[in-house]
Parts: sequence; C-alpha cells; structure tokens
Amino acid sequence: MLRELGKEELLQHTEEMYELAARIDKGVYPNWRDGLKPKSDLVERVEMYADKLEEKEEAFGALAYLEADKISGYILYRLLEDNSINFDYFYVAGDFAKALEEVVSYMEAYFPGKKIMLGLSTMNTSAVDFCEAKGWEAIERSKVYIFRFKPDMRFDVSDKVIPVTEENFADFRTVHKVIEGEMYWNSDRIYKAWKQEGYWELFLWKEEGEPAAVVYNEVFDGDCAQIIGMDSIKPAAEGRKELLKAALSAAYKRGANYNWLWPENDAEVKECTEVGFEHLDDYVCYTCTV
Repeated sequence: MLRELGKEELLQHTEEMYELAARIDKGVYPNWRDGLKPKSDLVERVEMYADKLEEKEEAFGALAYLEADKISGYILYRLLEDNSINFDYFYVAGDFAKALEEVVSYMEAYFPGKKIMLGLSTMNTSAVDFCEAKGWEAIERSKVYIFRFKPDMRFDVSDKVIPVTEENFADFRTVHKVIEGEMYWNSDRIYKAWKQEGYWELFLWKEEGEPAAVVYNEVFDGDCAQIIGMDSIKPAAEGRKELLKAALSAAYKRGANYNWLWPENDAEVKECTEVGFEHLDDYVCYTCTV
C-alpha cells in the first residue's frame, strides 16, 4: 500500500533511500549509486522535496510503499508544466511491479489526464514487463555511455574543429535543421539556451569549406555534462571523433567529472568507445496517460 509522507518523516529516511538506490534493477532513473553522482546530490533533492511539502506545493509529492506494514520503497514525484508526472526518486526493495501498479492507480485517482514518464534500466525487468503488458508506449530506447574524466587529462583536438560563435551559428543551424524535425532541442531552443543559460558548448566541423557536422554538449555548473547530440550531413568520419574530443575537452576545462552520451547506432558506439566512452546501461523510457 501507499502512504503519503510529510517533511519530517521524509527527512528521517534519507539514508535508507540512498542505500536502496544501489539497486537500479529495483528503481527508475535517476540513480545515485552508479559511481557518478555524490550522495549529497540525493540529500539535496530530498531536502528540496521536504521544503516543498512543508510549503504545501501542490506540484510535489512524496509517498512510502509498504509491504507487510513495513516501508519497502519511496517515491518522489512532481507535476511538470507539460502535463506530465516526473519521478525524481522511485525505488522499491520488494515487488516493483506491484508498487508500480499501485502508483499508477494513485496517479489515476489524484491526477487524471496527466502523462506518466518512466525512465528505466532494462535491468529492471519487472517494470519493463509491466509496461509492455499494459501497452505503454516506449518513446525512447538507448544505450547509455559515460566518459569518466581523470586528473590532468589532455585532449589532442584537431585545429580544424571550429567553436560555434554568434557569427557562425548559421552554419550550426545548417547541419542541425536537417535532423531536428519535431525534437525538443531544435536550433532555436539550442540558441536560446546557449545564449541565456551558458551551459552549452557547441562545435562545428567543415569539409570542403561547407558545414558537415556539429556536436552540442550541455555542461552543468556541477560535475556533470551530457552530449545531447552530434549531427552530420556528410560522412565526416574524422570530424565526428574530433568533435567528440572537443566537447570532452571543453567539459573537462569547466570542471566536469563525467560526460554522458547516448549513441544511436553501432557506428556511433564505435566512435565513442574509440574516444574513451564506456557502456553503463541500456535505457528505455515508457509513457502512458492516467
């Protein structure tokens, strides 16, 4: 069964939540026991939720999942502006599928018409089987790769790599517009985030004087970076590897400890592993409307 948690009770269970997050096969993304994010990241998230609960912010909620009258799992969720429900923590020691079924029923009762977004490791077979059996839509399937930075690393980046500037952003757009379609991170949103938020590192590769490939890496203020995409309108085999190295070098200079990447095919897997990325997990994101 599910029980709502208040501020004080939630804060009392932070340590248990951290220990439980060691089992990615018993939870959903994000994860705090993958050797990347520090424990303090989870502590800060729990404290933020505790404050929101105290302030009675309707967009935030915390639940405990009980089996045999004992807490065996915790769920932190929030309502986003796009009418979806996002889970910032969802780990259960016992029967995950049973807990997920109860959470879905809870959301149907309190938030009808909202869309659940559930990002899973394929190692959580219980959750994957549940979503498949219910006919949930898998909107993303990807391999998760990570680059771990080490002290005093050097990246020998070709001088043919071109940092994107205000003056040449049109060249970046020339490449990206070919593949952007209906994706969220279209050229306009990337430009706005790049100019206003300052998180982005953008690089361009040309062949025969024409734009051929680009990479866009989001580098956060903390220790994390994520390559949102690498596009090319020509084969650009050399350029794609050099763009990856340029993105990594920029993230490292900003203080990142690791860099995420989600290669989309075998060719991209080969490229990123040759540069030094390692496979971390296989990811699937399911969605349904409650």
